Amino acid sequence: MDIGKSIKDHYKLVEELSELSTVIMQQLNKTSKDLTAEIIEEIGDVQWRLDRVKKYYDANLIQEQVDFKRKKQLIKNENIKKAALEKQTRINRYKNQLPVHKDSYGKV
Repeated sequence: MDIGKSIKDHYKLVEELSELSTVIMQQLNKTSKDLTAEIIEEIGDVQWRLDRVKKYYDANLIQEQVDFKRKKQLIKNENIKKAALEKQTRINRYKNQLPVHKDSYGKV
């Protein structure tokens, strides 16, 4: 492995990541501007550099990590849906109960 080439590829990836981060932050701070084209360009640059850097690492382990993250996100989404359903069920149960208000004499 050419260490010099590896280091250069890593530096270039970090540079592209920084540029992507910057343009995304600009978009978030300036919502009146449309920086979609710039963001797409930077994502492409990052993807290209990332593909170059990935060759230095075990592709199977990388895919294992991606699969783990996908599974984790699916579980999170399922839990969010379950929690929303439970909340709505509680709200509906509360709405079906008639509140009892008594005055100071005990009359309803």
